[in-house]
Amino acid sequence: MYKGGWVQKIDPETGLLVWHSQLPDLTSIHTVAWLVVSKNVVYVAAEKNLFALQTSDGTELWHVRLNASTISIGPIIQNDVLYLPLSKASNSSLLEAFTLSNGRPLWQYAVPDEFLSFQVLGTVVYGAFDTFQGTSGSKVVYYLFAVHVADGSQIWKVLTPAITGGQIAVANGYIYVGETTMPQTGLAYQSSVYAYRASNGTLFWHSSPLRLAFPSAFVVQNTLYIVSGVGLGALDLQDGHVLWQYTGTASLAILPNESPYPNVFSSPVVEDGTLFAIIVDGTSGNAILELNARDGTLIASHSIENFNAVTATVSQQGSGTSGKTALLGIGFSELASYTLSRDTSYVITTGGSLDALSNQTGSRLWSVKLDGPAVVSTIILA
Repeated sequence: MYKGGWVQKIDPETGLLVWHSQLPDLTSIHTVAWLVVSKNVVYVAAEKNLFALQTSDGTELWHVRLNASTISIGPIIQNDVLYLPLSKASNSSLLEAFTLSNGRPLWQYAVPDEFLSFQVLGTVVYGAFDTFQGTSGSKVVYYLFAVHVADGSQIWKVLTPAITGGQIAVANGYIYVGETTMPQTGLAYQSSVYAYRASNGTLFWHSSPLRLAFPSAFVVQNTLYIVSGVGLGALDLQDGHVLWQYTGTASLAILPNESPYPNVFSSPVVEDGTLFAIIVDGTSGNAILELNARDGTLIASHSIENFNAVTATVSQQGSGTSGKTALLGIGFSELASYTLSRDTSYVITTGGSLDALSNQTGSRLWSVKLDGPAVVSTIILA
């Protein structure tokens, strides 16, 4: 998706345009668009709107206006229901559930400030949010919560000990959260990964300190992977001990007055014992990484020339599933989205082109100029 409300469908093998469709009521030059595909329909959440389009030709099926000022987290679909966090102008937020067939709202779960992350598993929605407390409202506190998918009623809510700034993961009856402690002056950020019981939110274990700022958690093939602005790592699911860490050229000691993103790593994709990720590094260059998923050793690093991405995705060719996408901060000012697999990376550049890159070499397979400047948007391979 790019500015002007245009959504494009492009053949991932050739780069040829299949169709494009312009969505109404999208006016902001700072639009962040979130796309998700289910059962031959692409759902687009952008500004104060939620759209459903046919994947075959881009025809609009339905469109609803949202009671929101911004949409900062993308939707999740499960069992014909779309779940979407909405930020309101009053510094409060709603997690809202919609029917896929017509966009009818089903229920809302309100929190006093901002949603940070959420996942849907089985009959429960799990998530994290922050809020201000204290007489002057100067203290920020962080919560995990669980609500029923049927009606949005709360199951439990617990206070967490530190900043829950990254993506949470839910697997095997536990919620895995990267939490960062704000340091005293002159000391580095310090993070740990916490495992909470999904049934009641009680703590199961927490890892030893990691000098990684604001890590996100991903469970892939019974291993817990963490991604930070300065590195990747793997932890044991059962007790949280660190299996390996990879930081490239980044220093693990990030001070409060420094940007915590000297390197920016994408969310990982693991196939056949190999972990793929994209690294954005202003010092040593940008690259597609191949790591041994078991011990974190570097297999190969494929340089990407002239890489200045707004959005990127790496496909899971042959798996029959869409790629995984995560939004990252680059120096606090730009956003980039990456989805990774063994074969091909897809990148929307700041110059307004869509590029296909070989994961094995980093070379461009094809490049297509878009009809307009790109906005920050997920790329869906489906």
